[in-house]
Amino acid sequence: MQIAKGISIGFNVAYDTEIVGEAVDMNNDVELVQLVEEIALQQPQIQSIDADYAFNASEDATVLGRRVQDHGGKAIYFILGADRTAGHHEAEFDFDENQLVTGVNIYSGLLQRLLGE
Repeated sequence: MQIAKGISIGFNVAYDTEIVGEAVDMNNDVELVQLVEEIALQQPQIQSIDADYAFNASEDATVLGRRVQDHGGKAIYFILGADRTAGHHEAEFDFDENQLVTGVNIYSGLLQRLLGE
């Protein structure tokens, strides 16, 4: 904000700021990390898990997850690795769609355990 203030003084113009959004991080609940790890390792396609991987990004899901945690709930954000042809946000980006089945299996296993089915 100091830069904007300095420029406005230098050019003799007024400025106004309004925060309309934010990027937040989130700490996963440990018990959910352990549960996802257990379920994921039951999938034949999963060879390893890095529960300490630092994602270092903000997603809409982290905003929602933190709100859940702020209201007494538990939340987790995890990513499922897959072979890809290029980096994210590149025109050539594509990934191994077979991993979608693995993701569905992990989510359904998680729901079954959490709902006691």
